[in-house]
Amino acid sequence: MEPLRVLELYSGIGGMHCALTESLIPAEVVAAVDINTTANQIYRHNFPHTPLWNKTIEGVTLDDFNKLSFDMLLMSPPCQPFTRLGLHGDVADARTKSFLYILDLLPRLSRPPRFILLENVKGFENSAARNRLVETLIKCGFTFQELMISPISVGIPNSRLRYYLIAQRSDQSDRSDQQCDRSEQSDQCAPPCPATHSAKEVLRHDFLYKRETENNLLRKMSQDCDSSVRQIKHFLEPLSQVDEDQHRLPAQTLLRYAAILDIVQPDSRRSICFTRGYRRYVEGTGSVLQSCTDTQLQCVFKDLDQRSEDEKLQQLQRLKLRYFTPREVANLMGFPAHFSFPKPVSVKQQYRVLGNSLNVLVVSKLLRLLVVPSAHWRNEEHFGMKLLTETGQRTAEIRNAVKLKKESYRAWLARGTPEAADGYRQAKRTAARAVVVAKTLVWERFGEAMEEDYRLASKRFWQTVRRLRRGKKCSTNAVYSGGGELLTTTGDIVGRWKEYFEDLLNPTVMPSVQEAETGDLEAGPSITQAEVTEAVRKLLGGKAPGVDEIRPEYLKSLDVVGLSWLTRLCSIAWQTGTVPLD
Repeated sequence: MEPLRVLELYSGIGGMHCALTESLIPAEVVAAVDINTTANQIYRHNFPHTPLWNKTIEGVTLDDFNKLSFDMLLMSPPCQPFTRLGLHGDVADARTKSFLYILDLLPRLSRPPRFILLENVKGFENSAARNRLVETLIKCGFTFQELMISPISVGIPNSRLRYYLIAQRSDQSDRSDQQCDRSEQSDQCAPPCPATHSAKEVLRHDFLYKRETENNLLRKMSQDCDSSVRQIKHFLEPLSQVDEDQHRLPAQTLLRYAAILDIVQPDSRRSICFTRGYRRYVEGTGSVLQSCTDTQLQCVFKDLDQRSEDEKLQQLQRLKLRYFTPREVANLMGFPAHFSFPKPVSVKQQYRVLGNSLNVLVVSKLLRLLVVPSAHWRNEEHFGMKLLTETGQRTAEIRNAVKLKKESYRAWLARGTPEAADGYRQAKRTAARAVVVAKTLVWERFGEAMEEDYRLASKRFWQTVRRLRRGKKCSTNAVYSGGGELLTTTGDIVGRWKEYFEDLLNPTVMPSVQEAETGDLEAGPSITQAEVTEAVRKLLGGKAPGVDEIRPEYLKSLDVVGLSWLTRLCSIAWQTGTVPLD
């Protein structure tokens, strides 16, 4: 097999490159593109022979892409526009501009890639950016598959649920046969856990020693019983290489945030997602490790709130809680042992870039699934993938219902029969019902997320409440040129708006008054003086004059005679469809 030429966009620290190497697919990364200087420093340290372009995606021209002649495109666009903390800006967020630029260039490539793999956060599957991606792939002749996968599915004890899309382009006519069958397996599925009964016994003793629900505690205990997932201790550095004092949780953090810490032990088979804010923030940024396994968590947290601060601190310090080291976080994210950080990169920077990266093992398996011959797609083990069947089916159901309603409406207009009218009314009710069901499902999920945030992430909960109180902000859509090309620079966008208003305010064809038939002057009701008076009264003062250099204050000062003349002028413009020049 001839090595594939791979283009890596948003390359970061090289997670995609590592996954490509681990997949054992013959390939060569012909270029990697990223603008983050720290990430590029780490990438260059680990892959010194790969061409690394320190520039924005928009700075890569169509000719540059064509010269690379790549077979595979790997990318992980910025995730902030699709998260709650990012205010769900979606395509209106400036950070999505580079991704839209890629979608604009993809159909115009002289030789489109054969394979595409994209990774992003949970939430991207419901975005307008995802819809544009799917439209572009279909337009370019790709078959694709969307998946939601967590590293737990491949035996890594870390929850990092992410959206993945793998796409393959084929010139064969039986393209539909290449779509692999979708399974309903969930990444959270676990075999029956013998410890569930003991967990319920603990709950019957009214012992929830931390700020969590009964379901959360049962879920954690169930995950720890899943023998298909490896234990945390297999991903830890040797004790001789860990400076525990450097990574120990400070006393202030213990006293203030002990109740919301996600504490795991070396024998645990779970941990929460490590984000770029690990060690900087506490809530929801990553798990902490209990070094002293001889001390029971229940014994430490029982009646902890009734103790003094000194006693609380003494009790909590018995656990010897520490942060995971950057190397251990990298291990949980599937990075190979030879992956390293250059010395100038600080520990804080290492956490930040790791939090922005991806799971190498998951991507390597997806690459194998993507590149193997299409006939094997249906037989490939899906290693517990959670596919987007529910969301995709729900969206397809609404789309089909709305399409049927439009077709029924056109049929009713064409035929005008009672049967066609009944068909349209039935299709309209079906579409409305599908939309109501989808909205209800979305609001139920939102309520569940808010309830969980209220218990475990109060800061995020109140941020969402404040954002909802402010209301929805106006969004800005992408701007295209007259020829349909996406405009990315400020100068081009401003120029396009100038062209638009010039065409709007200076039409090339101006109907004359003589073209209006005499019968048109009497067609329809004329404008009354009362309507003109009310409109003038509502004009805001202090505004700039228009092209006629008439300020609102001039119109407001008109008497009855002046308003009558203005009424006649408005009536002429209304009846003739033209504005008098004099």
